[in-house]
Amino acid sequence: MTADEDNDAEGASTSQKPEQPQNNIRPRKENQQYRVQPTKQAVTPPSISPKDLRVKEVRTLLNYPLDLVKEWLHSRNVTSPSELDSVQIDELVKTMCLAWAGNKFGHPNHAVNSYQKHVIDAVLQGVSEIEAIQAWMEGALAQLPELN
Repeated sequence: MTADEDNDAEGASTSQKPEQPQNNIRPRKENQQYRVQPTKQAVTPPSISPKDLRVKEVRTLLNYPLDLVKEWLHSRNVTSPSELDSVQIDELVKTMCLAWAGNKFGHPNHAVNSYQKHVIDAVLQGVSEIEAIQAWMEGALAQLPELN
């Protein structure tokens, strides 16, 4: 019985000693990590620049090729819209919109004038840019049969 008691004692002491320090240490480390990680995650989404988001939303709406956006940015010696000032962002958005409009108006000047009237002026009156571009696109597409 002494051997059985020794085995039981060793088994109990062997399983308890490693578990207790691990259980006492690990939750503290995990708890500390969990407290740090949500802070990092909360910081990550807002790190998307409003300029980057604006360009992405317009590019997606227009189905404008990402490669052409990258090429345009490269020509300005930047890699991201967030590196541009607001006037340059406006220029990029206009470039994308006019590229979309290229075959939908009789003359390039008509596309520029229409963009100014239906997008820029609408935004100045408080309409969201995306809504203004959508309405402009719908109007341009509705006029296509009249042009043919």
